[in-house]
Formats: sequence, C-alpha cells, structure tokens
Amino acid sequence: ADLKRGVCRHRAFLFKYLCDILLPYLCRLERAKIERGAHVGHAWNCVKFYGDVDQEGQQKTYTVDLMHEVGRLYDNGTDLLPPDEEVAKYQRKDVYQFISL
Repeated sequence: ADLKRGVCRHRAFLFKYLCDILLPYLCRLERAKIERGAHVGHAWNCVKFYGDVDQEGQQKTYTVDLMHEVGRLYDNGTDLLPPDEEVAKYQRKDVYQFISL
C-alpha cells in the first residue's frame, strides 16, 4: 500500500507496531532531541537482521526511510564501518541538513 498521510512520527510508530507483531526485538523507535523548530518530534526506526554482522561480529543496524524514499535502508555503520552519509540527514542530527532532503 502507498502511504499518503501522517508525518514521520506517525509512520515510525506504525512501523514499530507492525514490526513488533511480526518480528519482535528487531526494530527500535528513536526520536530526535530537537526541542524547537520544524523538526520537534522527529522520529525514525532502526532495524537489524539476524546474521548481518561486520568482520568483528558486531550487529549492523539500518535506519528505515518512511518519508522520502519509502523502504530505503541507510546503514548506521559499526565501530569498523562508517555510516551512510544520508543517516545524519534523515535522523536530523545535523539540523541544518534538512534543506537538502
């Protein structure tokens, strides 16, 4: 189905709910620590897949895009592997990057 309604936090809560029904403990809901401005309440999901590890056996996680390119996974990286450049933009960790999305 195609999502046409809801902002990031609504979609993130729905995605987390559905994941918890199907695959508990593999999805995490995260929220931004932004207190003012356009991105207050920004939320996203991080998922992990069994067996998806780096060379040292660390579990890899991915941020799920539910707003712009729905279904795209951004690699969050590990101690050995750097994260995708888009992760910080999507998670609004660099507040000034939101213009480029």
